[in-house]
Amino acid sequence: MYLPQFHRVKENDEWWGEGFTDWDAAKNAKPLYERHYQPHIPLNKNYYDLLKKETLQWQAGLMKKYGIDGMCFYHYWFKEGKRILEKPAEILIENKDIDMPFCFCWANESWAKTWKAIPGANIWTIDETKNEGDDTKPVFLLEQEYGGCREWEEHFMYLLPFFRDKRYVRINNRPVFQFYHTSQIYCLGDMISFWQKLAKQNGLPEIYIMAGNLNGKQINGIDAEFLFEPSRCLGNVNETIQNGIPTCPYDEVWQYILQPKGTFERQYYCGLVSFDTTPRKKEYGVSVEGATPEKFGKYMKALMRKSEEKGNDIVFVTAWNEWGEGNHLEPDEKYGYQWLEKLREAKQSYRGSETVLPTEAYIHKLIRNSNKYETYLNFLDRWMMLRESGISISSVLCSRNMNTILIYGYGIIGKHLLNEIIDSEICVAGIVDQKHILVAGTETYTPDQRLPDADAVIVTSFYFFDEIKEMLSRKHVTSAVISFEEIVNDAFLTI
Repeated sequence: MYLPQFHRVKENDEWWGEGFTDWDAAKNAKPLYERHYQPHIPLNKNYYDLLKKETLQWQAGLMKKYGIDGMCFYHYWFKEGKRILEKPAEILIENKDIDMPFCFCWANESWAKTWKAIPGANIWTIDETKNEGDDTKPVFLLEQEYGGCREWEEHFMYLLPFFRDKRYVRINNRPVFQFYHTSQIYCLGDMISFWQKLAKQNGLPEIYIMAGNLNGKQINGIDAEFLFEPSRCLGNVNETIQNGIPTCPYDEVWQYILQPKGTFERQYYCGLVSFDTTPRKKEYGVSVEGATPEKFGKYMKALMRKSEEKGNDIVFVTAWNEWGEGNHLEPDEKYGYQWLEKLREAKQSYRGSETVLPTEAYIHKLIRNSNKYETYLNFLDRWMMLRESGISISSVLCSRNMNTILIYGYGIIGKHLLNEIIDSEICVAGIVDQKHILVAGTETYTPDQRLPDADAVIVTSFYFFDEIKEMLSRKHVTSAVISFEEIVNDAFLTI
């Protein structure tokens, strides 16, 4: 999750003082109890400005290096179409060279100014002066109202260019959009239905709707529930009061995260780096104690495994840069790049980490896998020899009149094939994979969807080619279904 609160806006100047951003909360934080980790200082004191393109490029570079596939930007839209903190996403969409896949989460909270923490509102910092008159009454700076069809259309049309961007995150070719406080949107079912009609009218597939903080509600039009953390788990784990500050054990928080309980069958999970709201809310804050990069990596590995068991390819993390909540993957002075390093290690190692008993079936599986790996190794050897001989896959495909293709299978070989031909004369009509996947700039499908026309379906998971070809024939796929191994082997014979 990505917070765009690190640049100057006139409203914050007016409400909190000239030049205010969430960096102010981070800089002014102090330890409030023994061993309290505050303040969190960015590595090399990199208090960046999100109005600078170079900042987004730096963040995109970190993402790519550490295996993060996209950012979910908090999106702020209020009564009568009022927007705030929208500039970083607008800079991103204006600069196509920034390699940062992204989607939106509508943070549909009112903004309040108060001296005391209150539920149901976003409070960027405590108002030390208190309010005039009734000290307990918050002043609402930006109120959240949802309106009707006119307001919904205005909101959708603002989002439309983002939905159309090739970097926008998709599931089954549908742009992903999250609602944060879903249970507070009384008209959500009607709004979603209206948006889906607008999507079709504007040449888009339907929006893929994820809903957070449902609080048990069933709402029509929602595709999946987003189990946002830590709002789901706080209040459900033991608290200890340290010098007046409620603190929760990191390990207990994660045990709750790893036992997801939601309203919808389809759920997407969310991991937690750390959490501490005392920089913003001081003595009214809450802190999660005991977070370390090592623990985070271990728990993220378990969460990714659980997500895969549910058939999901996406796991969210709070947060990329919530510095005012002590919650960030970005490097800091204490841990350097360790949060990012542990996340990368977890992503690279979570598959195949389960303990398997050496049963007869398991031994048979090992033998099958051994044969499969030998087949793939021989194939890769021939592919590399083709490249060393100056023969490109794109030229081979063109020679066989395969100018428009579908790539079946987005494992290691499928990814390398796409990377090799993406900028060639070959048109990739889409990626087909059994799992729900997202690929920046390329349409994605599952085999049960209607596939676009193509000269050929290139099967990269060719060890199972016969089963895949038979399955596609049953689904009346009219394109030629060709094994990538066959294509490489035939070309290899010409060397």
